[in-house]
This record gives sequence, C-alpha cells and structure tokens, in this order.
Amino acid sequence: MKATANKLDGSRVRLEVEVGTDDLKTEYTRAVQRVAGRVSIPGFRRGKAPRHIVESFVGSQSVLREMVEHLVPRVYEDAVEQTGVRPIDQPNLDLPELPSLDAPLVFSAEVAVSPDVDLGDLDAITVESESAEVSDEDVESQIQELRELRKTWEPVGRPAQLEDLAQIEISIDADGLPDSPPQVYSVQLGQNGFPDGFDDSLVGKSADDAFTFSADIPLDDPNPAIRGRKASFTGTLQSVSEARLPEMDDAFAMTMAGVETVDALRTDISERLLEQRQHAAQHKLENDVLDALVESSTFEVPDVLVEHEHASLVERETQAMVSRGVAVDTYLGSVGQTREEWEQQLREQALSRVRRGVVLETYADTAAVTAEDGEVSVEVDLVAEQYPEARRDTVRRALQRVEGRSRVESTIRNRKALAKLVEAVTGLAGPVHGHHEDHEPDSDVAEVADAAASSVESAEHPESGPAAR
Repeated sequence: MKATANKLDGSRVRLEVEVGTDDLKTEYTRAVQRVAGRVSIPGFRRGKAPRHIVESFVGSQSVLREMVEHLVPRVYEDAVEQTGVRPIDQPNLDLPELPSLDAPLVFSAEVAVSPDVDLGDLDAITVESESAEVSDEDVESQIQELRELRKTWEPVGRPAQLEDLAQIEISIDADGLPDSPPQVYSVQLGQNGFPDGFDDSLVGKSADDAFTFSADIPLDDPNPAIRGRKASFTGTLQSVSEARLPEMDDAFAMTMAGVETVDALRTDISERLLEQRQHAAQHKLENDVLDALVESSTFEVPDVLVEHEHASLVERETQAMVSRGVAVDTYLGSVGQTREEWEQQLREQALSRVRRGVVLETYADTAAVTAEDGEVSVEVDLVAEQYPEARRDTVRRALQRVEGRSRVESTIRNRKALAKLVEAVTGLAGPVHGHHEDHEPDSDVAEVADAAASSVESAEHPESGPAAR
C-alpha cells in the first residue's frame, strides 16, 4: 500500500491511497470465504463451496463490494498511521464504483485534522497573579449571612416596612386572564417577584388594611400569564412579621460550624474564605496564562471541532434546564434572549474552548507531558465516587475501556500541562487542580461516566430516564 498526504485549507488533509493488485487478490479471496460462510449454496456445506461456484451464485460484484467494505477502513487506518496524520473527524471517501483485480485500487480520503500550531513565545508573556486576602469585614459579612440563614419571623403590630414579611390575600385582574379566587402569599417586601412598585403599595399598611396596585407588566416578567399586559392587584394585608436574627454566641458557633466559641467561628470562616480565594486566584491565573498563550499563537481552528463543541454545549445546557424543570424557550423568555442569540453565545463559547484546547494540547506535546497509569487509576476512582455505589463499578469499567481511558488520560495530561505552563510563565508552581476540588469531573469524562451510570439505571428501571449524579 502507498499513501501520501496533501494539506488543504482549514486544517484538512487529502490522503491519496493506492492498494496494489497482489493485495487486492488476497483480499478478494478472503471476501469469497466470508461470503461463502454466510450463504447456503445447494450441494455444498456452508463455507465449503469453491470460489467459482460462490461467484456464480452471488455474483462477482457482490464479492467485490464485500472486499471493499472490509478493505477500505483498514487501509485508511494504515494510511493514517503511515503518513502521521491526526484525524479529528470521520473522512469523506472518494472511491471508484467497483475496483478491478487487474489494476491497483486508488482512492482518496479528505479529513479534518488537528491544526498545526505555532506556539507563542512564553518569555514574552507577562501575567500578574492576584493575591488572596480576607479582611475582618469579609468575615463579619459572612457571619451576617449565616445569621440570615437562621433568622426567624416574629409577628409585629406596627405598619409594614421594607424587609418585613407580609402575608397578603390578593386577586390579580388582567385582560385575557380567567377569573380566579383570591390567593394567599407570603412576600418579603423589597425582595419578591411582584412588579416594581408593588411593595410601595404595602409599606405603611397595617394588618386588615386593603391595598390596590396597577402596572403595565414588562415582556420579561417571570409570570407568563400577565407578561406584556396591564394588570390590577387588589387585596388585604393579613399580617406583618419582622426578622429576628440569632444571637452571636458560642451556641450559634457550635450550630453553624461545630466550633466552641465565636472567636473559633471567625477563625474557621477566615480560613475557609482564604482557601476559596486562593483557589479562585489560582484558576484565574491559569486561565489568564492560557489565554495569553492562545492570543500569541498562530493556528487555524477546524470548523468541525467548533461544531462538535457547540452541539455538546447546547445539549448540556438544555439537559441542565430540563433537569430543573425549565424549558429552554421559557428560560430564554425570562432573560429576554432569543434562541438565535443563545445559540450564538454558545457558539462563541465553543470557539473559545476549542482554541484553548488546541493550544494546551500542543503545549503538552511540546513539554512531553504524559498521564501515568497510577494517575489514571486515581482519577477513575475519583470520578466513580461521584455516583451511587451500585453504579460505581460500571463507571470504572467504562472509564478503563479505550475511549473512556483516552478521555481520562487527556484530562490528566491537560491539567498537568496547564500547571507546567503557569510555572514556565510565572515561576509559580501551583497545585494541579482536579475535579475532586471543583466537585465536577471534566465534561468529556463525565459524558462517558454518565452513559455508563445511565445504562445501570435503565437495566434496573426500564421506564426511567438518564441517571443523575
């Protein structure tokens, strides 16, 4: 077999492949044997009929098609290995109708390949790392949030104020809205989903006072029943309650963090905030360094990679909304975004992710970064631990198979390459962050793991949908 590779525009390559007549004749004989094993020819046991009988019975063209169907995929793989081409998509084959055994089989395959990347000069990249600090005000703000989580509501006899909790009985009237009995709501004044100005109609009112409010409801209102209409709200204020925050004492410290004193609580909060900010600062540094290298590098972005990544993002975002019980169009309407705008936003994200991935992979090649067997085993176990115990062995097996292992190795390799890149640019050796710190595995790895976990649930509950982690 002979193979040559010719570069095309847009990170594509055309492979020209030639298979000699000797190889064709050998493959044709094998094709005859496969066909003979599948058909029943009168007077012969299956697979034992002579070649000329098989050809006469099924037709030589059927045998030639059998030969091509088995030969071309294998020869294509050999051509890829021989030329060093790195395909990233399925090839478009240009084959003759049916070959002849008296002449070489010549065909071409056009395929998208990993782009050639001219990495930027690392010495020319300057990125400043941000320091992570925690002030006393930060700690007190966090304590206040904890107290808010434990607040209680106590009825009061005074008129309603902003931040109070008001229980109201209310009727809503709007054109096209069917009549319905009054509904009772508990709303915190200043923090609820009613239209702007609604809370002002309640401030200053006392229990049993009536109130009215009218407004033109905007098109992005969360309530689709009154969206874009003029609505009237009529009701009665039934009661008013104000927030009571828990005392800042040792009992509160024990309840919130399992520590014995308020001072120990402050120390615990300070340490946790500092760890979070150090983690965020490290991630920002990694992203800034990689973005700087992307901007200083020269390469073409294969369209097929962007399309695949875009489709993956659309599916992932859609599934996330569905899991929350929200339809895509409903969500887009609530944020005032069209589907076209949403798709374009995800396409831009896809392009950015592809550019970063291509550059990081190239840097990993240049720096000879590899994923060791022990690292793969640890990563597989960490991913499996994210799933219910009954599915973990299935997830592990899926991630140890060829495709799953390849994705795990790629994740580890990219993670190590990013840490090495940051150190090369800044001189700062940071941690090699893993999904166990971010609580989520890499999306490519999660796709394989989710599919494996779902197969277990489907077997146990055929009527159920995909498994949730």
